[in-house]
Amino acid sequence: MALVTDRVGEAGLATRMTDDLVYVMVRSPQGAAADNADGADAFLEGEIRSVSQTALSRTAGDTDIERRVTLTGFFVLRAKDGRVLWQREMREDEVYSVGGNKAATESNRRNALETASLRMAEQVVARMGDDF
Repeated sequence: MALVTDRVGEAGLATRMTDDLVYVMVRSPQGAAADNADGADAFLEGEIRSVSQTALSRTAGDTDIERRVTLTGFFVLRAKDGRVLWQREMREDEVYSVGGNKAATESNRRNALETASLRMAEQVVARMGDDF
């Protein structure tokens, strides 16, 4: 099981990352998700610590064309008795295009965050498996 909390106020991102982690765990030989906490040998907790963006390319008029969004999370795998089995801070980033208006840019940014979230979930599950 996995539960991600949001420390940055990015609407829907914690739910998305929790869903991505469960999706990857269920399909991975490194881990499996239990239906409830009672059936789990361990519990994965995550925290979104930051979301930042930087300009990558600009026009001659100093208008952004592309930006990079960076997602930082911290994850802890705990045994039933509370012992920490594994913990890591992780970062993923994704480049997105700046649209012709704010709505298009925000949509591109959300899509980039979703891509980064799924990649981060894949990395968390892979690294947990590497350490055991």
